[in-house]
Amino acid sequence: MSSILIQLIGVVGYSFLAISYYRKRKIDILWMQIIAYLFFSVHYYLLGAITGTICNVLGLVAITLIYLVK
Repeated sequence: MSSILIQLIGVVGYSFLAISYYRKRKIDILWMQIIAYLFFSVHYYLLGAITGTICNVLGLVAITLIYLVK
């Protein structure tokens, strides 16, 4: 049961990422991608993939800096 929940977290993250590509405004795209990276980070952490978690956290930091600089 827990592995299904973990996979659903990954699907939600992918959904946010896919939806972000259809947004018009830059701020909307960045918000959706920040949410997606959060879900992906949790997803990889729960799977025990520390390297994947680190990569997604670094991506989250990069997207957040882009959002803050605008």
